[in-house]
Amino acid sequence: MARLGIMMQSASWMLGRLAVVAAFLVMWEVSVQLNWIDRFFFSSPTEIYRILQEWWRVGIILPNLGLTLSEAALGYLLGVTLGTMLGFVFAFMPRIATVFDPIMVVLNSFPRLTLAPLFIVWFGFGMTPKVVLVAAFIIFICFFNTYRGLREVDTELLDRARLWGASRWALTRHIYLPAAISWIITGLRASVGFALIGAVVGEYIGGDSGIGFLIMQGQHRLRMREVLAGLALLLVIAFFIDLALRRIEARSLRWQPAAARR
Repeated sequence: MARLGIMMQSASWMLGRLAVVAAFLVMWEVSVQLNWIDRFFFSSPTEIYRILQEWWRVGIILPNLGLTLSEAALGYLLGVTLGTMLGFVFAFMPRIATVFDPIMVVLNSFPRLTLAPLFIVWFGFGMTPKVVLVAAFIIFICFFNTYRGLREVDTELLDRARLWGASRWALTRHIYLPAAISWIITGLRASVGFALIGAVVGEYIGGDSGIGFLIMQGQHRLRMREVLAGLALLLVIAFFIDLALRRIEARSLRWQPAAARR
């Protein structure tokens, strides 16, 4: 019964969100049809839908979306791996953390968008600069989340485990990871949007295909409906990826007490 109640509550929340989105789209469409807002600048949901239909008919969506998702996925994996590893290094090696922690804070404040032209000069116009740019967006998110989660491990629990002769691997597996998993997963979820942003920005500045390139073409042609159609695709993809990560998070944290969840 409790599980059924949770499922019904989740479904009601989802219906509420869909109702908000539907209301927004209806208000947008009505505002355009009644000339309350300028069609040239804001387009309309029906025009965006027609553009998406046309792109699908001529075979534009799948190859361009596939390229953008490939760049985002590769950069995501690279950024998550490096960021998580650095978080563990800083947590397990306090001397390194003392020296480099201020440097990481300064680097994190650097605007990553400005790196796109530099990466294109260094790596050319292929997939590599987009992947590196995505990783640059993500690495600090995962690093700080992992580092903070590991630092919040109960020191008394660690001392007891060491007294029983627990190895570093046993401590990592049974104490550090369970304590930091909620922080790590939060970083994974937060990184999804930035992965898509990094890929699109890279394509926008120096690409000849991908969703970012389609958005750039729409802007140069002053066709806002094409720009908004590209953005709509990204929003839908980001929504489903976040939904999948939410399910993974719920399964991973099911064993934890509610007070321990972030």
